[in-house]
Amino acid sequence: MKTYPIYEIFVSVQGEGANTGRAAIFVRLAGCNVGCEWCDSEGAQSTKNAEWLTATEICSRLSRDVMLMPCSKPLPVIITGGEPTMYDLTELTDALHEAGHAVWVETSGTEPLRGTFDWICLSPKQHRPPLAENWERADEIKIVIGTEKDLEFVKELSTSNFQFIFTTRMEQPGDGATADYRLYNI
Repeated sequence: MKTYPIYEIFVSVQGEGANTGRAAIFVRLAGCNVGCEWCDSEGAQSTKNAEWLTATEICSRLSRDVMLMPCSKPLPVIITGGEPTMYDLTELTDALHEAGHAVWVETSGTEPLRGTFDWICLSPKQHRPPLAENWERADEIKIVIGTEKDLEFVKELSTSNFQFIFTTRMEQPGDGATADYRLYNI
């Protein structure tokens, strides 16, 4: 049975993108092959401190933790990282679907997406672009804007056929901003 390197599992509200404001369970996998300078989960870059769990063990953990929440139906599960495409997620997505969860993934898309997903959030990085096949499967694009070069990258993408492109502005030292979200309806 396949095991997955779990950095953390938690329930929260999706704070970015098309599903902003929706409660969800986050399954953050450890291990990353991208190395972003703005990473919001640096501890998940390595598998060194990961807990290796099977899909069944992950589902059991979700059942136990979510039992504390008053939900009428299972919350969606967002598989994030680190970089989730480093792993074949088929067993995990099958088990989550069997348990009644919608399965979303947040990825830079540097490796093939393996598994069945209900929503794919692609967060492309200029220094390590996604595979062409992952561009085609994406439901939304989410990009961090830190420089003018990043903004040009978004403008190039805006000529593509994506329903949503979300950008998040990085906080600049001394500007007092925490986040500036812009929605591009393409």
